This record gives sequence, structure tokens and C-alpha cells, in this order.
Amino acid sequence: MLAGRFAPSWTLRRHEPPDAFGGERTALVIGAGIAGAACAEALARRGWHAHVLDRDERPAAGALLPAGLMYPLLAADDAVLARLTRVGVALGAASLARVAPDGTFAGSPVWRRDGVAQLAGDVATLDRWRTAIGRLALPPGFVELCDADELGRRAGVALRGGGLWWPRGSTVVAAAWCRALLASPGVELRTGVAVARL
Repeated sequence: MLAGRFAPSWTLRRHEPPDAFGGERTALVIGAGIAGAACAEALARRGWHAHVLDRDERPAAGALLPAGLMYPLLAADDAVLARLTRVGVALGAASLARVAPDGTFAGSPVWRRDGVAQLAGDVATLDRWRTAIGRLALPPGFVELCDADELGRRAGVALRGGGLWWPRGSTVVAAAWCRALLASPGVELRTGVAVARL
């Protein structure tokens, strides 16, 4: 048999964990953009009351584009950034389905999943993507390499080159997503409040 004995040369100090906090669980979140709204909604789902302060008069006022595309990054070496974007897209899709299950909030569009086309800038990029897809053994329907005709057909426009088709890619209206997140029970939003110091 194999036996071991724990006998460190340093003095052990065992501290029992403190009792669970029984008081009111409140948090202050500064900023009502995507990060602040998502943080507040996550806290509220865990039983916290989140007070969100934003200097602008409406959530996500700093969003420069009316909508954005949500799809992961493809990398031949499946680098940390590629894995992180896959998780981020999965968590983002879960959040969107939770706060706007039918793709709308208060009558406004929030998200639409109708696929995303990603164009290759040149033939070398297309070849790298082909190699990456083959090497990574991604699940069917996750991403597809398409020639210009097929990619254009799926995207609904004529294209000069091929690229990737992300079937589960989404178009997301950032400001509407923030409003939906901030409407969660347990989240209180105050706009027009500039935070100078804590």
C-alpha cells in the first residue's frame, strides 16, 4: 500500500469560514452599458438588489452602432481568445433568450438569429480557415466554409469572395439588450447621475 503523511514545516492556522451574510444584499453598479447591465442582471438573479447609475439619460448611450454581430472567432490553434469567444457567444445567447425570448423587448427588436457571413480577405485566409475547420473537428452546423455563391445566397447579397457562415450568428441591438437586462426584478436604474468618486 501507498501511504502519505502531511507534516508541513510551517505552522497551520485553521480558520472556520464565517457564517453566511444574513443582511440585505445590495450592490452599486456604475454604468448602464452592456457590462454594467449584464452585471446588474446577474446579481439580481442571485438575490441581490442592484442600483445602477449612469451619467447619460438612457442605457447604452455610448453604443456607437445601432446593432452588432455576435459570432465567435475561428483560430487554427484554438487559442485562448477563440475559446473565450465561443463561451462568450454561448453565454450571450443564453442571456438574450432569458431577457428577450422572442427577440423583442417592449415592442423593440433586441436580437435576431439568422446567421452571420464572415468574408475572407484573400485566398490565403480562406485556406487557413479550411485547415482550421478540419483540424478542430467542430460540431456539424457550428461553422461552414462557403464559396462566394453559397455565402452570398445565405447572406442575401452578391459577394465577390467566399468565407465563413455562422448559422447561429446573431444580430443584436445593444441598447435594447441593455434595457431588457435592466428591467429585471431587483435592478434599479438611475440615469443622469455622474459618479465623481467612491
